[in-house]
Formats: sequence, structure tokens, C-alpha cells
Amino acid sequence: MRLGKGLMAGVRSSFQLKRLANALSDKPVRYQSELFSDHYHKQYCRYERAADGSYLVESKDKGLFGVRGGLPNFILDWLKLSFHRANEAFFSFLSYFEQRFVELRHAKAEMTSVVYRAEQTQSTQDQQVLLNQYFASMNFDHCDYNTAPVTLLNKHSGRSLNTIHRMLGLYFPYKFEISTDNIEWKVIPMAARSQLGQTQIGRGTVLGHKYPQLSHKVTVTIKVSDADQFQQFSVTGSTAAKHLEQIKEFCRQCFSEHASVDVIAQYHGRRVSPTSLTKKNTNAVVLGNNAQLLTTQKNQLQQIRKH
Repeated sequence: MRLGKGLMAGVRSSFQLKRLANALSDKPVRYQSELFSDHYHKQYCRYERAADGSYLVESKDKGLFGVRGGLPNFILDWLKLSFHRANEAFFSFLSYFEQRFVELRHAKAEMTSVVYRAEQTQSTQDQQVLLNQYFASMNFDHCDYNTAPVTLLNKHSGRSLNTIHRMLGLYFPYKFEISTDNIEWKVIPMAARSQLGQTQIGRGTVLGHKYPQLSHKVTVTIKVSDADQFQQFSVTGSTAAKHLEQIKEFCRQCFSEHASVDVIAQYHGRRVSPTSLTKKNTNAVVLGNNAQLLTTQKNQLQQIRKH
């Protein structure tokens, strides 16, 4: 299979082209440095297909002559001037180092690439280990999830509410709702408020006792439909209580340091069943703690807030 224009449309570096060519069983890719350019801030990848089917890549990847290379612009300008004067000795000397530098850089990128290692791995167990390593930094203590939507990994939108909502639903077995307030009211301290007398209008006078400002408050609500499961959020050391702490820490990492994040476990429904008698101390019930006496069975809204 040959590399057509459709496949090459998304290639942005010579490393990508090499991996794509290897995957399609094409002949090896050779490199040629993009030597001189009047636009050092731009990055692109050019290629030519030789008669033998191999590819000659002219790239501005990171190297001596690259867009983020080690040679300053004034040296590149000096080399360009020498090249136009038919003095190619300096240019040829540095080209050997450039070619070797690019090859070593690609070899190092392959060794450290989790995707490349997964492609070369034949064992299912080794692939699972690589996946666990890849998701370890995002997955916290939850190892049940070994896949994720592509949009969560390829797009750098970690602070997007939609992305955070999807990630929470991926890592934790609950239904979530994220809401924000457009305006929040701040109370003016008593010491800053104006008093009657000895105050000139327009010079330091503060009217009112509160003022509006753009809200920085985000509320993450955990929707719980089972009363017994909801009670576990208030039991110290339970799995649900640990999840509540982990969700709070996860939100701290995702949102800006200026945002105020509240995590609330919410249950709307009937309370747990009334008290039952038992002879076992381990299963004993305590009124007000793990049991209630009810006269009605109406739906009630209950919340547990994590500060």
C-alpha cells in the first residue's frame, strides 16, 4: 500500500511519516535537513518518493537547522551567505551531524513512545501493562477502566466542563452533574462600609452591603438513586467516602486555582427502612446514626457536602 495524499494530509513531522511508512510496509525513510529558511518560526514536513519506492523527507524537525534547533539564526544567516558564495565546506560539515542527530532523535522517540511499544508488543499481558502505565496518572486508584474516548486523550481541553464531566463518569461509577453560577454576591465587610457623617459623596463612599462579581464557583453533584448507597458517603473509611475525597482532589487538579469547587453527594427519594430488632451487636442500629423512625414515606432531598 502506498502513502497517498489522504493519508499524508495529517502528517506534521518526519517521525509521524516514518511510523506511517513502517506500518504500511513501505521502504525505509531517508532524511534530508531543511537547511535555510526566511521563516524560522514555521514548521512543516516535505517529502519526495524516489524511483525505488523509498521516501526522502525534507523536514524542519528539531535538529541543528530545525525550527527549534541548536544553531542561532545569525549563524544560519552566515551559512546561507557562504552557501550562495559557493563555499559549501561549513555547510557539508554540519550536515553530517544534522543527519545523525535526526536519526538518533527518532530512535529515542520510538523507545520512549508508549504507542510504539504497544505496536511492537505481541503479548496481551504486556499490552495490558502498557495501558495501565498510560492511564495510571489519570486513573488514580481505579484500575477497572482500561480504555477511554479518543477525544479525552488527543485534545488538550483539561479544563473544559464537558471533558471533565466525561472523565468523571469514566473513572467513577456514578452519575455526575456540573453546574456553574454566572454571578455571585460578595458581602462588603463592616469596616469597609460607609457611615453617616464625615463621608463625602464620590470620595470613598460605599453604598450597600454586598456587590456582584463574576462567579468562580463550580458545583459537582453526584447523583445517587439508592438510599443505602447514599448513606455510605457518610461512613468514614467506606469506599464511597474515599471516592468522595478522590473526586474532590480530581476537581482540584482539573480546575483553575482561582475556582471554588464544591462536591456534593445528592439523593432524592425515600429514606432507609425503619429500625429492626436484632440480637447481634455488630448489626445493631442506632437512631439518628444508621436508622430513622419515620411517620411518612415521602420523597426527600438529602445532600452530603465535601469541603
